[in-house]
Amino acid sequence: MKRPGALVLLAGVLLLAGCAQKIAAAESATSVAPATSPAPATSPAGGRGEWAAVAAASYNTLALKQNGTLWAWGLNDYGQLGQGYEDFTAHAAPRQVGHAHDWMAISGGYADSFALRRDGTLWAWGNNTDSGGNLGLGRSRVTPPAPGFVTSIDRWTPTRVGNAHDWAGVFAGYEHGLGTRKDGTLWGWGPNWYGALGVGTTDFVWSLVQVGHGADWATVSGGGDFSLALKKSGTLWAFGSNTYGNLGLGDTTDRHSPTQVGGAHDWAAVSGGVGYGMALKKDGTLWAWGNNDFGELGQGDTVERRVPAQVGSAHDWAAAYCLGHHSVALKRDGTLWAWGENGYGQLGVGDTTDRSSPTQVGSAHDWAAIAPGGSDSYDTLALKKDGTLWAWGFNRFGQLGLGDTTDRLTPTPVRAPR
Repeated sequence: MKRPGALVLLAGVLLLAGCAQKIAAAESATSVAPATSPAPATSPAGGRGEWAAVAAASYNTLALKQNGTLWAWGLNDYGQLGQGYEDFTAHAAPRQVGHAHDWMAISGGYADSFALRRDGTLWAWGNNTDSGGNLGLGRSRVTPPAPGFVTSIDRWTPTRVGNAHDWAGVFAGYEHGLGTRKDGTLWGWGPNWYGALGVGTTDFVWSLVQVGHGADWATVSGGGDFSLALKKSGTLWAFGSNTYGNLGLGDTTDRHSPTQVGGAHDWAAVSGGVGYGMALKKDGTLWAWGNNDFGELGQGDTVERRVPAQVGSAHDWAAAYCLGHHSVALKRDGTLWAWGENGYGQLGVGDTTDRSSPTQVGSAHDWAAIAPGGSDSYDTLALKKDGTLWAWGFNRFGQLGLGDTTDRLTPTPVRAPR
């Protein structure tokens, strides 16, 4: 089964991580900085927008405004919009989640949502029952179907996960979740298909568990039943499902514990998608590996790669994300590029034709950040430097936030509610 994933890949240029993790990748850096979740940055003077960060989940979207408020739209079948109920209505316009003004990081997976507050606490809501334990909240004792039966239950509003106040980043995979703490430790929870949590087994994890014993993790990205991570030394590690060579290890054997990818020490950022991965090096080069059915590796073909292969020859990539079966990236000059599957216009190039090489989206030079994509993500969202939010692609559930359910083939602005 293909279980699409969410991304995290950030470097350089005015980037707000949509999982809202900012990962420095300065050319002069000698090591990878720990993943942190800074308070939302404000737009430049005179900016028209109010948006600070955005994260695409399966069929819904999460976003932060510059005032620290949290907003959501799209499908709500598990209560993933955080409104206190679940339904099957397409909520096609942004709705505020609660009344707090201190949210600073967001991430979404398969109908589950995660966020950090400025006090370092971790919160979760939405899908917690499909496989069990998706939110990391442990098991709940309920009466049916038998007295004392222990299971998990969905949450329709943000619910605190654990007691820690030192979370630095949160990263949703397809159903599993991962997080980094300020001390450099890595934690996981939820379904553990194929060892996606890296804890040495494939047993499900209902509550937070530390991945290994190291305190040198910089960042991580949850893909579809696999995960990719960076250490502060700039080394790249992978674990979980490896059906398409998506761990980048040269084979298709699953790994249940973190395994180093090659011997390089200059990796700067990483992103996991549906059976494939991408990563940036400190020299601004972009690399990809794994499944390539739609040209998502950007190699000009549809041939699978089992080890990292450079995407073109450019040295000016600033950020890149695996979004379902399509890839979107920023260059340091503020231009936006896309390639891979395009059946719903998710590449934003005005048609529905797949691309197997990076293709520029429009001609603008003021793009600032891309939303990491969730599982089954066939849409794309991105921020411009003026704080405006733009969306395009699949929109059946109103996940573009445009007030309707019509797909878009080119970037379209999302109004910021007052």
